[in-house]
Amino acid sequence: MQSWKTTLLFSAKGFCILLLSAALMSCGFNLRQANQPLTVTELRLVTKDYDAFAEKLSEVFRYRGVTLYSEGTDAFLGLVLVQYTEQERFLNDNSVQLWLEVRYLMNDIEQQPIMTVRKLQTDTKVNFDSGQPNSRETAVANAREFLQLDLINRIFTQVQSIPESQLPDSQ
Repeated sequence: MQSWKTTLLFSAKGFCILLLSAALMSCGFNLRQANQPLTVTELRLVTKDYDAFAEKLSEVFRYRGVTLYSEGTDAFLGLVLVQYTEQERFLNDNSVQLWLEVRYLMNDIEQQPIMTVRKLQTDTKVNFDSGQPNSRETAVANAREFLQLDLINRIFTQVQSIPESQLPDSQ
């Protein structure tokens, strides 16, 4: 059987949590809902020679509910991949530094910019066992995929954060 002190302590904690929740909600704080409606639902994807990155970006955007069109179509919004760069720097016998950068912009159907060129970067140190065959290649490939997904999710978040007032009327 619990003592009255333990019961009082749990009641006080519960009351504090309830009071804090009410205070946060009264000032307009809400947890972000997982199924918020998308601001941008259709995009024209314009790429140069970044096929692998563009393909992964397409997969993620489609999975998240955005319809993508190829460069020659008349979608109202365009996501233009201006530059994609990967660099690998040798650190020592068992590690390399992997660095990725993407530059992109958004434009409307008349190719007028809605968003100026944005630059996103990410990097990581990749450790591997140099005594194992293909250890370096496998570790770098896994890290590259992780970093690419990080960049793609950041692009998606930035695209979806464009205020509706800046979007074409037909979006």
